[in-house]
Amino acid sequence: MTKTVVELDIVGYSDVARNLEAHLGVKVVAMLNDQIQGFVDVGLTAVGKTREQVVKASNGDNAVIVFEHAEDAHKFAQAVHNRTLEHNDNAPNNKLSAQRWFRIGAATGELHEENGNIAGDVISRAYRLEAAGKPGDFIIDLATYDALSDRLKKEYSPEETVSGRRNESFQVRRCKMIRDFNVTTTEPTVIGILDLFDRLNPRNQNQLIMTIIDMSPEHRPSDSLTIFESRNKILDWAKNNKKLKDLQDALLDLIRRQSRP
Repeated sequence: MTKTVVELDIVGYSDVARNLEAHLGVKVVAMLNDQIQGFVDVGLTAVGKTREQVVKASNGDNAVIVFEHAEDAHKFAQAVHNRTLEHNDNAPNNKLSAQRWFRIGAATGELHEENGNIAGDVISRAYRLEAAGKPGDFIIDLATYDALSDRLKKEYSPEETVSGRRNESFQVRRCKMIRDFNVTTTEPTVIGILDLFDRLNPRNQNQLIMTIIDMSPEHRPSDSLTIFESRNKILDWAKNNKKLKDLQDALLDLIRRQSRP
């Protein structure tokens, strides 16, 4: 059977969950997971599907969903992103810790399903594309793009190559479904910088980052804060002091260094 497989997860989930558990207990992490799956349910409602019909796996911040039609995958992703945008606009005091941003990817191909289990390389491709995606985007392989209507195809960027986590590359199309409206389009976006923080490994490089962007000592977060809380304070400071570009450049440089052999 040819199916379209969608995979999604929340940017920075591990940091959010760790911070919540440290301050409020593990039960609150379960509430976070319920909130995330609630976003998924909004997307399912938008395409008239139930969990029993299309959700094949879910674990905390992610879900694997199988659709008969690529257009349902597009509409699902758009509904999920729209719901997160609404949630983020209403986050208390615009707190970054309360905001949610998804990466969503999809691939189309042969899928075998038996007794509730699914198998096929298309599942791995969907995972790889989600991991290579950016917050607020829907990134799809060419087979998924080809299955869309001409009307929806117009919403996608030109074909591009993205790298997987291994020595692999994929030809994809990207639809930017939501944008960060807090900064002008000529500046780095907040969600883009959050994505860079999320890709930094190891993540505990805040002291070095603060030195690179000349963050004054009196404004630096205290050592008692978690990595996640410190990251948010750094980002807030950079935004308020028009240093988002400096912060983006620092993160990109560190990511490039860690990728070198």
